[in-house]
Amino acid sequence: MGTTIGPLGVAVDFIRKESDLTRDNTGAQVNDLTLRSQWSFRSQSLSLKLNGFDENTRAPYSGLTEAEWSANPRFNPFLNDLFLTRRHGGTAAHRALLGTAEFTTSAYTYQIKRQNWRQSGNSAQRPNDRSDPTCGGMANLLITCGNEGRVRSYLVSAIEERGRIPLPIGRSSDIEFGGRLLWERQDRQQINSATSDVRTAGPRTNPNSGLVEDNFRRGMGASMFVQPRLVFGEWSLSPGVRVERVTIFRQNRLATSSSPLGASGDTTLLVVIPGTGITWSRRDLTMFAGIHRGFAPPRPEDIINNSTSGTADLGPELSWNSEVGVRGSVMRGVSWEATVFRMDFENQIVPQSTAGGTGTAVTNAGRALHQGAEFSLNLDRSGRSGSAHRVMMQVAGTRLPVARYVGPRFAFFGTTVDLRVEAVYTGGQFADPVNTTLLVADGQQGPIKDAV
Repeated sequence: MGTTIGPLGVAVDFIRKESDLTRDNTGAQVNDLTLRSQWSFRSQSLSLKLNGFDENTRAPYSGLTEAEWSANPRFNPFLNDLFLTRRHGGTAAHRALLGTAEFTTSAYTYQIKRQNWRQSGNSAQRPNDRSDPTCGGMANLLITCGNEGRVRSYLVSAIEERGRIPLPIGRSSDIEFGGRLLWERQDRQQINSATSDVRTAGPRTNPNSGLVEDNFRRGMGASMFVQPRLVFGEWSLSPGVRVERVTIFRQNRLATSSSPLGASGDTTLLVVIPGTGITWSRRDLTMFAGIHRGFAPPRPEDIINNSTSGTADLGPELSWNSEVGVRGSVMRGVSWEATVFRMDFENQIVPQSTAGGTGTAVTNAGRALHQGAEFSLNLDRSGRSGSAHRVMMQVAGTRLPVARYVGPRFAFFGTTVDLRVEAVYTGGQFADPVNTTLLVADGQQGPIKDAV
């Protein structure tokens, strides 16, 4: 680990961490290299940053059974598990002062490549390709049993512009505004190998071998915001609004029964997000309150079907979030804060089936309310002048008396008596959110006949 300064004012940070492989074939190696530089000229400045990171870890993904732990808690049956990560990125920022106005332009990009090779994903999967007759059990783990590789690649790029202009209102008032464009792409593969030490797809001689997932996903986001900050004596008011437009695309590169050329789909979301905050400050005491709109777009795998070219009827997760609180300090290095909060979801996104497990489709479920209070006490006391000693401590607590979900489901444990007589007719419908016409045996997809 070290930092050096180059001839052009370039700072170089390099961190290397390494643990040798043990007799159980576990160990890790991490390299982290960063180059930083900044130039200032008149009323402008330019900063650049480049970073490279890689990790090579040989540690088992799945844990031990109780019998294995009792026999040897340091035993590693998965000697060929491997986790590789590569991250490379760069950032550039330009800041300019034009009179009393300040403008900042920034851009960044980074790419992450990750490979996670594991011989077992969980205890119920040991060994992971037991459907192959040549993989009869744990005794064959390092001989004829294969492994699974989760291979991922992510590329993100963005450019952002921000401006701040003083306002002739009150004291130290200003207005901040800006916009951002962001692009993302993601390649996801699952490669099942024939043996545990191979990192390529094995032959499709059994259901657990070959290339079983090949997904491409792309996203683009565009946003604009404006937020004035009005200061009048001890009071500060900060209303604002942001507009978000999100486009999502997903493509399954593997052929399916309903899409021989691979399924694909895209969707676009547009939302306006307002919010405001107010504070009052005097000496060591500050009171604050705020309310803003919460917005979370759905994930590509949730809104775009992987087997048919269509999208689910799934909206964004929306909420109104508000808080009222007070913070202050008792003496130097001792501060506290108390807050009452409320998160009111208009549309909570939850799995369609509570027993579906990983991969279960999600749905617009209904309202949810979370409200309560938080309190924290912080101690940060440094020693005498020139001392290297520092004492830090934090005590925090959260009280959540209301955590309520109001949706179409009903769950009850206890005794109840009710009598109702009714006649219901249900017409034909579909079992999946995209109205797939292909019927499957497990009842999760396809048409359902009408019934009384």
